Amino acid sequence: MPSFDEDRNPSGNPIRLALIVVVGLLAFGVALGLLLSYLGTSALSAAGIDDATPAPQASKSPSARSKSTAKPSGASRPKQPTERSPTTKSPTTNSPTTKSPATQSGTLTAAPRTVDTFEQVQLRGRVAGVGPGTRLQVERREAGGWTAFPVSTSTGRRGAFATVVALGQPGPNVLRVRVDGSQRATPAMTVTVN
Repeated sequence: MPSFDEDRNPSGNPIRLALIVVVGLLAFGVALGLLLSYLGTSALSAAGIDDATPAPQASKSPSARSKSTAKPSGASRPKQPTERSPTTKSPTTNSPTTKSPATQSGTLTAAPRTVDTFEQVQLRGRVAGVGPGTRLQVERREAGGWTAFPVSTSTGRRGAFATVVALGQPGPNVLRVRVDGSQRATPAMTVTVN
């Protein structure tokens, strides 16, 4: 004759079933948290925000804004001291272009040249001597080296390309477009973020 507990739950112990449900919900919560964390980090990275850049620029942003609004080409001059020390920063950058100088090839234009934070900037240009479908990587000058920006595009006919970026780092942002897997890159273009 079966016991009282077996009559209520013939498949096993009710505590065991409750434990399986709790462990399942816990695993689901952890997976959901990791997914949301990854998506948030990717969104911040795509916007050009990282935890290292806002702190140093917070003290410079008022003076950089006044100088860069009047004369954008002169705003890139304060970056020159960091450009002189690429050997100290090249091991930490993930771009192979810091090891040897890139060959400038083609054209690059940006519109508008002065934007508010996260306002879209249209990048257009042409890379000579590449076929249609050639993959291009947008890069930003950071700490004396070039770092891949989370935007890529590909060439159309006669090496023409167009893409859109949204910049979140205040001050001058020096951008270029490089042929993926090579040292060929467009000349640099400065976009100032207010």
